[in-house]
Amino acid sequence: MRKISSLIFVMLINITVFAQNYVPGEIIVRIDKEISVQQFAQQIQTVNITPTKELSKRMNIWLFSFPTQIPIDTVINRVKKNSNAIYVQPNRFVQQRANNPNDPNFSNQWGLTKIKAPQAWDIVTGGTTVTNERIVIAVIDGGFDLTHPDIGYWQNTNEIPNNGIDDDNNGYIDDFNGWNAYNSNGNIIIDNHGTHVAGIAGARGNNGIGISGVNWNIEIMPIMGSSGTESVVIEALGYALEMRTLYNQTNGAQGAFIVVTNGSFGVDKADAADYPLWCSIYDDLGQVGILNIAATANGNWDVDEKGDVPTTCSSNFLISVTNTDQNDDLHNNAAWGKNSIDLAAPGTGIISTLPNNNYGNLTGTSMAAPHVAGAVALMYAAACEKMILDYRNNPAGVALSIKQFLLNNSDPVWYLLLKIGYGRLNVYRSIIKMFEQYDLSLYVTGTEAASKQYDAINSIVVENYSVENHNVTFRAGQSITFLPGTHLKPEPGKTIRAFIDEATFGCAIPYEPLTVDLLAPEYAYCASGNSPITCNAIASGGKIPYSYVWYSRVITSNNWLTHNYNNPNIEFLSNESFYVKVEVTDNRGISVMSVTKLITCIEGGRIASTDSTTNPDLAKIDLTKYSTSETSEQTTSTIIEQKYLRQTFNVFPNPSIGNVNIAFTLEKSSRVTLQLTDAKGSKVADIIYNKLYEAGNHTFEYDGKNLTPGLYFYNITTDEGSNALKLILTK
Repeated sequence: MRKISSLIFVMLINITVFAQNYVPGEIIVRIDKEISVQQFAQQIQTVNITPTKELSKRMNIWLFSFPTQIPIDTVINRVKKNSNAIYVQPNRFVQQRANNPNDPNFSNQWGLTKIKAPQAWDIVTGGTTVTNERIVIAVIDGGFDLTHPDIGYWQNTNEIPNNGIDDDNNGYIDDFNGWNAYNSNGNIIIDNHGTHVAGIAGARGNNGIGISGVNWNIEIMPIMGSSGTESVVIEALGYALEMRTLYNQTNGAQGAFIVVTNGSFGVDKADAADYPLWCSIYDDLGQVGILNIAATANGNWDVDEKGDVPTTCSSNFLISVTNTDQNDDLHNNAAWGKNSIDLAAPGTGIISTLPNNNYGNLTGTSMAAPHVAGAVALMYAAACEKMILDYRNNPAGVALSIKQFLLNNSDPVWYLLLKIGYGRLNVYRSIIKMFEQYDLSLYVTGTEAASKQYDAINSIVVENYSVENHNVTFRAGQSITFLPGTHLKPEPGKTIRAFIDEATFGCAIPYEPLTVDLLAPEYAYCASGNSPITCNAIASGGKIPYSYVWYSRVITSNNWLTHNYNNPNIEFLSNESFYVKVEVTDNRGISVMSVTKLITCIEGGRIASTDSTTNPDLAKIDLTKYSTSETSEQTTSTIIEQKYLRQTFNVFPNPSIGNVNIAFTLEKSSRVTLQLTDAKGSKVADIIYNKLYEAGNHTFEYDGKNLTPGLYFYNITTDEGSNALKLILTK
């Protein structure tokens, strides 16, 4: 009888612990960095708690123990009264996200196609930045098969394995292969789940075996610590923080260039307010340049209502991910939340690496998250040198920009619109948008006609401007200046936003200046107004599509006529000489006026024009009815001067599989150098070197079939200045 009672007692204790969801007799405390744990323990000695383990040296987080007979609420409330206790909380249990194997015959990596990874690989396949840093993804999970031939694992080369010494003085003994936060040592054990997750993010690509990860050549840092207790999770995340901080402080001599962590674990239906330490660590990681990917719950509920940790944590450096299938439908066992879940990614029937050189299919939000982690790493591999250099000085700002590129350029999915904050991951579009074209500088004036966003790589100046009843956003890399006469108070319900956002424009390319060449004959046989005279507008630069407005004036009149004929080509009928010009407006609202040309009518046979083309379907403008008696009415146009090389410059087709046509126009004779460089800025070829060209249009073909697919830049330099255009070569 006594034995049966004992068994029942033990079972009741276990049930109680599980219901409480925390370890009896333990709390976690983040202590002010200026106070040692010994000083803190002395200050709270009346509480009867003992420091048992340092969880993060960098953040001064400690695990404390106390007699289990004392109620945990009593201990927490007493410790909180100490001003040096930043956070105090229980050491809660954490569960690894479950995953379910699916159809064993499913051997197609459909997820990579869905997120447009093959298109992204035409630009970059990953591994290193443009400045040759080895990119690292820290995967926090239950274990890893370090011998799997299809995964490249990071190693701490400053540590000698298994000698019992902290060789690199980073606070971790024998962390040659990573860190085991369960046992606080460097022993990494084999686990199916962690090996599978690592392969999704970074299995070696194009190596003739197995599968390909989102990032082909990435280094995976193994960190064990995805379940058990919250103290284990904090220690695991703390290791990633320490290694990236050391990398930053030593200029890469120690630590690791971790750009993202991946976590497929959490606490179902938990309130983030009860986990301030866990949630706050993501902010610390973000400050050193690390984004953090978290898989949400494998459950059919709204985490905004039911709760979830960590995916409802409020850190800006956290990206919360749910699981979708091949049809972009939310899996029936995947949680959602319009306010808390950022992205969806493939997570249903995903094939990846398994221990002992095996491969298999698993399903779960755990499979969705590493798609996003791999995408983050691939974006750093694609980033231009300016952005990577900025990342060294402003790691948090650039990390947030990478996050926004991913979120803003995800694919919108109708079914997910009310379920999550953004869409389904699209890594290709996210990379391309880093190299978006923008105006170098903008000057905004007048009365706003519609809701609009103004973007400029450097600066925006606003003067004598009224927003009225519209939403307007100003975003610039360097400065936004509001000069006198600007009325920025919108109507009720409307908003004006202004952002200085240098990191977002780090890889942006200035628009080629909008220019227009007017082709018109110098002389024409008018034949009493019965012979059509053709004029052509050749627009270049800016943002297509273009719109056209034509103007003409006979020489016996001071009145300019406006012809709202939206076509680059036009025909005139005239019985006397006349002037013509054309105004071109691009899709941004930028306008430029051509030079004015005089077409002189002559007697006798018709003069063949070498400066225009004919088209029998063009509208004919009859000028024969206008005389000298009309009043002068000069038509004006706003012309925005751009600070670029004043010449047209174009490369087409773009993207290309090899052969490209290069065209440029010179306003006057000039020496020209045209150079092709890769994404790292290294010269690939001198296509033209210091060659003298006459004024006019020049076009030739360049054979790039032998070049490796990816992102390139054409750089042209003349006596007037320089310009650059991007080119994408595909297979």
